[in-house]
Amino acid sequence: MMKTVFNKQLPLVMAIGLASQALIAPLGHALALEELIVSARKQVETSQSVPIAITAISGEMMTSLGVNEAGDIALYTPNFTWHTEFGRASPQPYMRGIGTNNFAPINNGPIAIYQDGVFIGPNIAQGFATFDVERVEVLKGPQGTLYGRNSTGGLINFISVKPQIGQEASGYINVEVGSHDTRNFEGAFGFGMGDKFAGRLSLLRATSDGPFDNINPESNGKAGIIDDFAARAQLLFDNDEGLSILTNYHYGKAEPDTAPFKQVGLQDPNSYNPATYSYEDACANPGIGSGCTDLYTGFVEDDDIYKTQKADDFEHVDTEGVLVRVDYELTYDMSLYSASSYDEASLRRYDDTDDGPFGLENDYYADDFRWYSQELGIANQSDISMWHLGAYYYNEKVDGAQLWTNPIFGTGEGNEHAVETTSYAFFGQYDYDFNETWGATIGLRWSYEEKDVQKYNGFLPFISNPGNEGDGPIFSLADARAAGGIDEAHGVTVGTPTKKDWDQITGRISVDYNTEQGHLIYASLARGFKGGDVNGAAFLDEYVSGGLGQFENGCSPGDATNPTASGSTRCQSSVDAFNAKLEPVDPELLDALEIGFKGDFMDGSLRVNGAVFYYEYTDQQNTNLIAVSGASAGAGNTASLTNAGETNMPGVEIEVIATPTDEWYLQFNAGWVDAEYDKFEPDNSGNQISLTPKTQFSGLVRYDFELESGAVIAVQGDVSWQGKTYFQPTNEKYLEEDAYAIWGSRVSYASADGRWTTALFAKNLTDKEYYGSGFQLDFLGSKQLKPGSPRYVGLSVNYQFGN
Repeated sequence: MMKTVFNKQLPLVMAIGLASQALIAPLGHALALEELIVSARKQVETSQSVPIAITAISGEMMTSLGVNEAGDIALYTPNFTWHTEFGRASPQPYMRGIGTNNFAPINNGPIAIYQDGVFIGPNIAQGFATFDVERVEVLKGPQGTLYGRNSTGGLINFISVKPQIGQEASGYINVEVGSHDTRNFEGAFGFGMGDKFAGRLSLLRATSDGPFDNINPESNGKAGIIDDFAARAQLLFDNDEGLSILTNYHYGKAEPDTAPFKQVGLQDPNSYNPATYSYEDACANPGIGSGCTDLYTGFVEDDDIYKTQKADDFEHVDTEGVLVRVDYELTYDMSLYSASSYDEASLRRYDDTDDGPFGLENDYYADDFRWYSQELGIANQSDISMWHLGAYYYNEKVDGAQLWTNPIFGTGEGNEHAVETTSYAFFGQYDYDFNETWGATIGLRWSYEEKDVQKYNGFLPFISNPGNEGDGPIFSLADARAAGGIDEAHGVTVGTPTKKDWDQITGRISVDYNTEQGHLIYASLARGFKGGDVNGAAFLDEYVSGGLGQFENGCSPGDATNPTASGSTRCQSSVDAFNAKLEPVDPELLDALEIGFKGDFMDGSLRVNGAVFYYEYTDQQNTNLIAVSGASAGAGNTASLTNAGETNMPGVEIEVIATPTDEWYLQFNAGWVDAEYDKFEPDNSGNQISLTPKTQFSGLVRYDFELESGAVIAVQGDVSWQGKTYFQPTNEKYLEEDAYAIWGSRVSYASADGRWTTALFAKNLTDKEYYGSGFQLDFLGSKQLKPGSPRYVGLSVNYQFGN
């Protein structure tokens, strides 16, 4: 309601944050509830008055929970999961059953990731390390009005600590050592420069040998390595006459390896046939450590989930960009703003896909992104109403290649691609208070999006070397030729360039009611839209011409049934199938009905927030591995990006925080969603949505002991539990994980002046063994499972200096 809006000190459209529903902040020596000022609707208001379901975690609580990368927040947010298939790049967040299992670098998901209010498009730039964070905010449900792009299911905004005019030199240093030879350093320095300028510098360096032992004798002996460097420099100008300009330069470099997977062999190790070079019979009891092997190598996986035999693969991600935010108060009640950003990101990844010692399949990714966004807006506020008008532009270009090689058979395939995405939108929102109890909001957004596939070429190189890092990474067609050559007679298939565009009107309408006790009840209808996408893993597959052994399928020039393509030795069926996979899939739409409640009780020592929702989700974009028809080998798979027909999902979530005394802090979150595909051809209808447990909950208990000196010893325990999860839409056996819980603990000592904090903490305290994701390589006779992280014990020292 407008009566909760604050005016002059925070400009109306200073909308770098979103909102917070139960943000935890320091108060005295304990953690306590605080009535925060937020900007969920791009207006300044108190958190409990925002009629939107949001979970937020303060920077201090992130430290207490051991949150040090973007995906860690999922453990403490109901109906939210975060997975990666490689290192930290290309994450797959799912919120209330909305997400994508597609991890190709050029594809976008339906959960938008923001850094300081700027949309991060490429998924390779979304799995960043977190540092010098004021808070992170998870806004749930379709954001079809003010934030719009690719936020079908919601968005996540990581908000950095900003410079302050007139601030004396101040900041912090945080040092952490821990298991797996972990060494982390984080620090920030803020300073004023007269009465109009202020700056802030932030830095992070994080390294770890990783929790996995690599017993491959040709490896370096470690896996799960972390090697991160990140920096941020901010400069704020404020003339104290309504004009402020914030410039934010940011840089990141991550060089981990790709996380190891465990191989579930599907073949009987006693069934080798020299004539076919394969283990032909199915294994009776597949599983980790069961003694089963894959189709070709005879490799038997170790039963220790923290041991691997993969090659020393890697993932190198570099990001760099600048944001300029301008706010100008035209009058006391009206403001203008502009947010301009330009970013670049590059990926070089080598992944030992089968994770065995023989390099059965090696994947290479090389992509270079650049993206630019511009948002302009104007807002006006009175005692009973508020309106916003704005325009948004986004452009993203990517050039790259993806290749896989099979050193055993000396074959491989790949693609080169250049794709441009252009999007723009116009939006408006009007909020009105009818009286002290009733209010309403209506907002609309018109969005246009275009996918321009400027180049998408496929080829099948015949690589003579194993393709491991020591033999030289293969990141382009030129690399493939140099490494062993392309059969030039077989040639490169040039995909037909294609362009497709869509437009959509989305929006939100809500009604809110404030009770006499100050509790908020709201109901809303909203629509979210995600533009169409291109198959980022389109290959030529095993539709090839004669003379290639097991890939023979008999096409020939002039054959009326199965001819070769004109001017090529490739089968026409191969070229047709390849071009069909380049056709962008349809956009996603999500219609959502939500009823929510927010209330504080017991003189502000108990907070209960909850929401009930119902989703109608159409044309969800998912990747399926589908058997290749027509390939004489009969065992090939192709990655196909398709639209799930329809999914209807009811759900509920609740967040409770209690501070019964100054010493106690209690928190409980829970969520349930009926996440099943109602219609998903060819045969996934009725299956549980991938990477989405139906039930989740988390809890935290903290007790503070205040010493006579004023110092505080805090003891904390936390737990996160989730129900059974399937890793793929197929819900196939072995690619699943039963319900499990992850426990954590922390003991800290804070000095009386609050400058020094020392903490001993543990994540996955009970050393629970579990798997977080997986995929199938049935054409190689195996399935792959990614182990979760084992127990981690760390010691941190934090020093705050200045005011």
